Amino acid sequence: MTQREERLAEVFVELADTLTAEFDLVDLLATLAEVSVELLAVDTARVDAGRPARRPSLHGLLR
Repeated sequence: MTQREERLAEVFVELADTLTAEFDLVDLLATLAEVSVELLAVDTARVDAGRPARRPSLHGLLR
């Protein structure tokens, strides 16, 4: 397993650990954005909640 694959597995565990009955959505989304920058080779990432009728999406700016 590569180092990137190992980190990705760790991230899935971290994200799964946040999904409890009392999880903090803001913390979850912040973690998702931070890890996206790390693993996707982008300079920045943000979660766009959009309009209520739209699904949230993750945006990254490529390096």
